[in-house]
Amino acid sequence: MGADPHQILDLAALCGRGALALQSASAEVVRCSAEIRWQGPAADRFHDELTTEQRTITQLAQRLQVIRTALLRHAAWLEERHAALRRVELRIRAWAVAHPATSTLPGPNASLIVRYPAPLDAEWDALATRLRSAGAVF
Repeated sequence: MGADPHQILDLAALCGRGALALQSASAEVVRCSAEIRWQGPAADRFHDELTTEQRTITQLAQRLQVIRTALLRHAAWLEERHAALRRVELRIRAWAVAHPATSTLPGPNASLIVRYPAPLDAEWDALATRLRSAGAVF
């Protein structure tokens, strides 16, 4: 089912560290530039450019934090989705063991399962729907 939630969490942490590093570097530049004492048009241009760059760095840091938050939400969703798929897989496998293809009991049996999906494959949901529509209860 695609990416590993742990990889996504690692990316989120990287974005968070990047945002902090940008904020720290920006603060350091401002601190250092505050110690520089000179006046005139060159000083004014430098100050204006520094302000513009600081604003850009702040925006980049904010964007990284937004990305970090989105990644954290996605990782949480993916973990929930994986857990749900694991539960469906376990229920279907347990049902198939209790209702083997060779069963002479009335009702659906494991012969309805042509193939088992790969772990964490969304096809588990489709298989569960097909089995339930045939009367399987799990």
